[in-house]
Formats: sequence, C-alpha cells, structure tokens
Amino acid sequence: EFRKVCDFAPEFSDAWYNLGLAYQGLDADSSAAAAYGRAIGLESEHHAARLNLGVLYARHAQYPDADHLFREILREDPGNLPARLNLASVLARRGDPEGAAGAYEEILRLRPGDSRARAGRIEALLSLAQRDLEKHRPEEAEGRCRQAAALDSTNGRARLGLSVALAAKGDTAGSLLEAERAANLAPG
Repeated sequence: EFRKVCDFAPEFSDAWYNLGLAYQGLDADSSAAAAYGRAIGLESEHHAARLNLGVLYARHAQYPDADHLFREILREDPGNLPARLNLASVLARRGDPEGAAGAYEEILRLRPGDSRARAGRIEALLSLAQRDLEKHRPEEAEGRCRQAAALDSTNGRARLGLSVALAAKGDTAGSLLEAERAANLAPG
C-alpha cells in the first residue's frame, strides 16, 4: 500500500518515510534505507527519516554515517532526545567512552530520570575507569567509579571498580569496604 502511495505521489516525502518504516518493520534494511534516502532527498530536514536512517547505519556498524546524521539533527534540534541517545550509543560502540559519557550526561541534564541514559553513562564511566587503571591513574578511576556509584548505588560493578581503584591507591580499608558493599549487592 505504501509503495502505491509513493508511485502515485512520488514528491510526497512522508510517503517515502512511511515506506521506509514498513520496510524496516520487515527487516528489509537496504530497501528501508533507500526509502528514507528518498524522503530526505525530497525534504532535507526530515528529522524522522534521518533519525531512522541513522539507526539503520548504526545497526550495520556504519558508525561514521550514523554519527554524522545524529549530529546533524542535534545541530538543528539540540533537544532531540532520540538523536542524542542514539549518538551516545554510537559513540560507545565506536570505542569513545569519553564522548559517550558526555552525551549521556547531557541527556540526564535534559531528562534526569532517563534510565537508559543513566545505564549508558555508568557503563561509559566504568570503561573510562578501567582505562585509567590501565594507565596507572587510580585517582581518576576512583572519581569515575564514585560518579557511577552515585548514579546507581546498587550497581555492584561500580562498587567493585571503586574497590579496585582504592586498592591501587593503597587504601586497603576503603577497598575492603567497597568490596564488601559489592558482595552484598551480588544476587543470590
């Protein structure tokens, strides 16, 4: 049906967008991408088509293309939370935990209770803490783990990371305390 609308009114960008959604629902990603591309060609500021095309790029690990589309949307609409969430996810998958942590922090500033942003920021902070420990920077690792624990005091990985960072600093008592807290959070 959507294809018929596109054939009848090929200049109607929303028809191509809806065709893209239909193809995406059928897991026909290359056809969906082509339909979204057509919608964008007709209406360059079609945020929904650009967002969904970015999601398809991310799904297929075309991170630079996804990153570009999400940033483009955010330049035009800084409050676009789906674009910001997707950008943060792409940054994390590209191996840029610092960028991801900053993007998730911005989402939490705009929407403080967002659980996906909180979980993503915790993961990014813990990844950065691990990198800090590998580079023999336990103070920075401690700070990042404390930030992660502040976002979710029941996160055992944050507590365990904090224990390791404190041990690396030579704070045995603090390390044991955090290890005990982490153990008490462990299931079963």
